[in-house]
This record gives sequence, structure tokens and C-alpha cells, in this order.
Amino acid sequence: MLARGDHPTAGAGRRRPIHKPTNAKFATAHLTTGLRLHYAEQGDREEEAIIFLHAYADSWFSYGRVLPLLSPAYHAFALDQRGHGDSDKPECCYAADDYAADVDAFMEAVGIDEATLVGDSSGGLIAQRVALDYPHRVSRLVLIGSPTTLVGNEAVMEWWESLRTLEDPIPPEFVRELLESIIRSWRA
Repeated sequence: MLARGDHPTAGAGRRRPIHKPTNAKFATAHLTTGLRLHYAEQGDREEEAIIFLHAYADSWFSYGRVLPLLSPAYHAFALDQRGHGDSDKPECCYAADDYAADVDAFMEAVGIDEATLVGDSSGGLIAQRVALDYPHRVSRLVLIGSPTTLVGNEAVMEWWESLRTLEDPIPPEFVRELLESIIRSWRA
């Protein structure tokens, strides 16, 4: 017997999440920008490199479900960018230029001359900055839901004020509210 409000087909047709284990290995690189950067890596070092750049308030884990689906013909890196995940969290220097310099320094540290950069949301802004400032490093650019600028964006200015007060670890409630507001804005 169904309880009130239950429907016999509730959840029917929903996709089941893919839970493939990743073969990624984890390491840190010491960058010439002065940071220690944590990253996930998988694939053959002799193959084409792909670097995944996550959005603000995220980590390498945002690509955790993508990595197992990649062809072994790629050498993939998913970074914890400065101030995120298990990477260093310096007191200053969180401009797009700083993040882009980190990507260049990361590529130097791990011996990559050129890579496909994949960035989602604000990670796409960083990928664009790398392409502008270090074009010799970028073979292809993949942008996922990425704006071209955040300048003059009132919502971003409001977020920035609340983000400046956050401490590590970031409260799950904050992340949930942030993602829900983003989803609402996409539906509007």
C-alpha cells in the first residue's frame, strides 16, 4: 500500500548515477608562483594532455565523474586551483591573472608544453585568461557554461561579499544555496 503522496512510478525514468571508480592518482606540484597545487592525474604521459579547471568554491572532484569516462588516449589532470581543495590557500592574489599564471606554472612543473583546457563556469574564465596570456600553452579550449566576464555583475558582487567571510571548510549549506541560486537563474 502506498502512503499518501507516494506515486507508484516516482523516480521512474530517472537516470541512475554513474559510479565508475576513477583510476586517478593524486599528487602535488610546487609551482614557480610559490604555491603547492594538488591535482588528480590519469592516463599515459605520452598522450595528449587535458587540464580540467573547476569553478569557484569547487575542486578537482567536480570532474570526478568525467575522468573514468575518458579515453586512455588522453593524459588528464584535474586541478584543485589556488584557495581550493587540498591546494595552498594564500592570503592574497585571487585574480584571473593569478590563476592563469598558476596554470602556466603547473604545466611547466609537470612537463606539459601544450594542453586542451576545459573550464566550467568561472573555471572557464581562467581557461580563457590562459588562452589570452599563454596562447602557446593551449591547443584547444572547451568552455562549459562560462561567462566572458564577471565585471559589473551585481549577483557576483553580492556573492563576493559573502564569499570573503568564508572559512575552510566551506559550509555545505552555503554551497547548496549557491548552486540552487545558479540553477534558478538558468531556469529564469
